[in-house]
Amino acid sequence: MARSIQEIKAQMITAKNAETSLSGLNSTSQTAIWNLWIYIQAVAINLFEQILDLVVVDIDTKISKVVPQSPAWLQQKAFEFQYSATSPQQLFYTQNTNGEIAPQYLTVNEDLRIVTRCAVTTGSNKTVLIKTAKGTTPVKLSTAELNALKSYFNLIGNAGIAYEVSSLDADLIEIQADIYYSGIFQPTIQADVISAINNYFATLDFNGRVYVSHIEDAIQSVAGVVDLKMKIIYVRQATVIYANKTTLFKLSSGYNGLSYLPYAGYIKAETTAGHTFSNTLNFIAV
Repeated sequence: MARSIQEIKAQMITAKNAETSLSGLNSTSQTAIWNLWIYIQAVAINLFEQILDLVVVDIDTKISKVVPQSPAWLQQKAFEFQYSATSPQQLFYTQNTNGEIAPQYLTVNEDLRIVTRCAVTTGSNKTVLIKTAKGTTPVKLSTAELNALKSYFNLIGNAGIAYEVSSLDADLIEIQADIYYSGIFQPTIQADVISAINNYFATLDFNGRVYVSHIEDAIQSVAGVVDLKMKIIYVRQATVIYANKTTLFKLSSGYNGLSYLPYAGYIKAETTAGHTFSNTLNFIAV
């Protein structure tokens, strides 16, 4: 912020007084030559600093209006994506309320915003990875929806950047554990434990890691649970057959993986017959 003429003049006089060779310049007259020169210089410096302030404001304003292409910006744009199976949602380059020329919908219709989950990460070779899902309980976008979303990012994205947009079925997890519980909770214990595990998955940040210790915490938080022995945890992508699953944790072999990052960005219980939570969680009354 520009200093006032008086502030600049006072600082110059202080500097002058510190120079013993200038001690003869001591007239208090406002028309003294040395006083006039200080005043003229103070006015010039004040005007220059005001111009600098205007330049800074102009630069800051322009920066605020530039499309940042940051992960947070790309994520927000994913949430603003509009899709209709009957009416194509076209983007047009127009000036928005910030004064920037950017692609946007002429008509904003929040009912057509289908993306509810999005994670943006940076890949190699100028690649940006964008994982998405839709719905309150996340599920993958349809092929038509995903194709439209890919076209959308190709239009709003920067030249020279490859945007890999995906929307996949949830990864799957199998948990084998012995759960010891107070016998008076027998009527509700299985449903409550399964609900607690599923709730943990539901409250994870999209593209967040699944931690073995947090699964244990979720189980132990259930009323009636006394103790548990985690035995095996298997994980797999939805496109990977059950036989090719990955071991995250296995007590018998001493394999203790700490966490798993779902490839799809989210995870749910294994659905293979005989390997669901109802089959693999063993409840023991104590």
